Amino acid sequence: MGDLILNSLEIRRFRAFEHLQIERLGRVNLIVGKNNIGKTCLLEALQLYARKGSPELIWEILGARNESWVSRPGRYTNVEDLFPYLKYMFYGRKDVRTYPEPIQIGPISSLDERLSVTVSWYTSQADDKGRRKLHLIQPEEIDMVDDSSPRFNIQFGKQPSVYYPIIPDPTLPR
Repeated sequence: MGDLILNSLEIRRFRAFEHLQIERLGRVNLIVGKNNIGKTCLLEALQLYARKGSPELIWEILGARNESWVSRPGRYTNVEDLFPYLKYMFYGRKDVRTYPEPIQIGPISSLDERLSVTVSWYTSQADDKGRRKLHLIQPEEIDMVDDSSPRFNIQFGKQPSVYYPIIPDPTLPR
């Protein structure tokens, strides 16, 4: 029968799901349920997992559900205007300025294949060799640092975390 892409699924803190576990998945799975129970949310989680937490997909999901007035933030978008919309991605709709616990999606009991997505604030500082590096800012320090910027913190399995700006700069290569 061959290997399955996912033989089980665990979703934590994504949209309507505080914690969902599906212990066995087959090659074909039927998702049924009453309206507003989380069927679409489950499919969105799978899509986010398949695209390894793509920031563009996050905005597409919010735009498709009319939970954001913008499906692709542009260079001239005010990042502060986006915070109320980002909270819809996290269980309990917590303010992203308080560092919500990360969304986690992947097979049950397999950290090597788990996707983790959160929003954190960083500042850029030069090290002793003049190289700019991102430094995490604690929530209580956000208003005290002049050049703080929120970023998606995305990690897949044991790979290093990648920090994507909330508003991508279209002039930079992807």
